[in-house]
Amino acid sequence: GEVLGLRWADLDLDSSRIHVRQALVSVAYELIMSTPKNHLARVIDLDPGTVDQLRTHRERQLDERGEGGDDYQDGDLVVCKENGEPLHPQTYSQTFERMVVRFELPSIRLHGLRHTHATIDCVLALRQHRHEPRHEKRPVNHKRANVEFSGGASAALTSWAAAARSERHE
Repeated sequence: GEVLGLRWADLDLDSSRIHVRQALVSVAYELIMSTPKNHLARVIDLDPGTVDQLRTHRERQLDERGEGGDDYQDGDLVVCKENGEPLHPQTYSQTFERMVVRFELPSIRLHGLRHTHATIDCVLALRQHRHEPRHEKRPVNHKRANVEFSGGASAALTSWAAAARSERHE
């Protein structure tokens, strides 16, 4: 829901940051803007590639808005239908699931991407600061307080990435 509630006003692409302030949720299939799950806004740093993709997406979306004329529903949403209407969370999840199958990717739930991103972020931070993964623990902003990525998860991801790299070079 947080991705679907993200507004362009919540992005600072020059500073490579997202401010998560709201989420789009479905209650009895009706769309409602709500606060994030923990009712707290937070900031997420973006990598340069993601910033570039968001800039490109913004240009495309502005073109769609121009083509839509008066029919375009400008809610300032980053992720929306071509006419600016909010995208239903169920539609978003189903589209993601179809893409996973289409591109023959390992099965993962959409919510799982958040944890994958947190693990990768942890590994990159550890490499940047040259810490040993087994010594690091980094909490993930999640409704369950016990969800965290420890060095074990980071080490597993590092091993997986190394194996994937060696397969590509064989």
